[in-house]
Amino acid sequence: VTINWGDDSSSDIIYDSAISQQILHEYTTLQSHTITITGHFTHFKIIQGKELLTEITQFGDCGIISLDDAFNGCTNLKQVKRGVNDDLSQLTSVNNAWYNCYNLTSFNCDLRGVTSANNAWKRCYQLYIFIIDLPKVTSANRAWQSCVNLTIFDCDLSNLKNADYAWEHCIYLNSFHCDLRNLTDASGAWQECDNLTRQ
Repeated sequence: VTINWGDDSSSDIIYDSAISQQILHEYTTLQSHTITITGHFTHFKIIQGKELLTEITQFGDCGIISLDDAFNGCTNLKQVKRGVNDDLSQLTSVNNAWYNCYNLTSFNCDLRGVTSANNAWKRCYQLYIFIIDLPKVTSANRAWQSCVNLTIFDCDLSNLKNADYAWEHCIYLNSFHCDLRNLTDASGAWQECDNLTRQ
């Protein structure tokens, strides 16, 4: 795995999924940098400098299977974009992935292979629209809880079984189109969604 730090420097890593590695880098100038990661890895998580991430332009094809906690607390992340060559077909878990990304406004990502999304977008306060298909997700407890500005939700959740408090406190949610044919547990799912009415 090679990390290009966007300042004419890079780090080469021998990736071993059984060993947790913390990779550190210090910048000498205060400016924007585009970081690229190439190679094969199955897990990824930002530990330090979370507030510096502002945009994800693509995921590419790296064999990732889990984004659990990957961007949790990246409070200045504003956009997650879908890249032309993205292949996330092996990705199955995004628990807490974008939790506390307070300024996330735009999200476009192919997550059709994901099965678990607990707390995935919890407290994404600036997320207004969510139109992503998650046909294999079975658990999404608190997934969109406290997305207070979310107004439109359109999603294939046809295999979802557990959705406790999934949309709780989405106070401006007024458009909800979702296949929930297999939902069995939805305690408090739409609590405080006062603008949502049955049509």
